[in-house]
Amino acid sequence: MSSDDRLLAALRSGADAFEPATPEPAPAPAFARLARTLAEPAERLAPFAARLAALIDVDAARARACLARIFDPASWVPLMPQIDLVHLEGGPATAGSDVGFVRIAPGGVFPEHEHLGLERVLILQGRVLDSTGGELGPGAHTTLGAGSQHGLRCVSDEPLVYAVVVGGIRMADGAVIDADT
Repeated sequence: MSSDDRLLAALRSGADAFEPATPEPAPAPAFARLARTLAEPAERLAPFAARLAALIDVDAARARACLARIFDPASWVPLMPQIDLVHLEGGPATAGSDVGFVRIAPGGVFPEHEHLGLERVLILQGRVLDSTGGELGPGAHTTLGAGSQHGLRCVSDEPLVYAVVVGGIRMADGAVIDADT
């Protein structure tokens, strides 16, 4: 018997010693969470409710209702090619700011712009490459001051969706987008 034959025989006898594994069922809480997510897509973003509530100055129940609007196609308003908005009404701390969700299609670009006031962002889905060099994903929170400039590119296979509270922006062509737009 050659060494290859001996090796093959040893592998076969070793394989016979293994019994097929019996898959273990998923833990009940994990299965229930998965079932809720499939039945109600907004549940996928529920972990962001408290952070969104703080960002836009509303209670947790209202923040969850806002998150549900992301999954309603009728909520989205086109801003420019590959970019849509959902306008939200924030609480007293956001007075005078534009509050809402921004969605950028995969590969889409939000062009360079200047902030006219403070901008606070919470990434909810997807990944973004900021022209200042940073790449951010779900859960990332950024704050940019008045006068700061940047552009964004969605670098994920799914749309980038983020919550924003911004004191207005000026596009490169001079157009202004603010709470009254």
